[in-house]
Amino acid sequence: MNGSKLKTLVVGPAVGSLLMVLGACGTGMTPGGMPLPGGQQVKADTAFDRTGTLRSDGAYTSMTAINFVSTGDEGDTNLGQRAIVSVVLNQVPAGANVSKAVLRIRRFISEGNPYNDFGSMTVDHVNVASSINAGSYLGSTLTPTIATINPQAGMFTDPIMEIDVTTQVKADLAAGRPISSFRFQFNNGPSLDNAFDQVFMYADQNDETLRPIATITIDP
Repeated sequence: MNGSKLKTLVVGPAVGSLLMVLGACGTGMTPGGMPLPGGQQVKADTAFDRTGTLRSDGAYTSMTAINFVSTGDEGDTNLGQRAIVSVVLNQVPAGANVSKAVLRIRRFISEGNPYNDFGSMTVDHVNVASSINAGSYLGSTLTPTIATINPQAGMFTDPIMEIDVTTQVKADLAAGRPISSFRFQFNNGPSLDNAFDQVFMYADQNDETLRPIATITIDP
């Protein structure tokens, strides 16, 4: 795709004004009545209260309390952890033809040996639009294993994970869900070995470059 033909819009604090630019009143038009240009990209920012770490005992900590999410297990409690990541879809005009959606999330460190203990990390498409609770640890699944995440080659290499979530975003839009949500997990955890085995991923509410973002391409 020719990047010079793309117009990138970032959803941040000025969400209201951006929605007006995108014609998000449901017409799929710009304020001047012109159709949205083909190949336009919008960026779906993180849903702060629906992004966080969920433990196997049901305790949930959102990114509003701490600037990362984690998946694996806790050595002091031997409880499992799963990271839930959500992005807001309200900047996509109603009826828009979404041709591509890519979720980008930055991991910054692994503690212990999660990949050795548990194998690959997997990602499920989940529905947590109404709430995140104990049932969301195993349930709320819309589509299991939409992606498999392998370990980094090194602590400071391959930090950014990119996941094609086109099918999932389109399904959420069709169902009227305001967010798209994804659960990152090690299905073979916890290990009950009294050791921390975790992968951490940035989810910083004060820095857009350090939190999950989905880039959504809209075609005519």
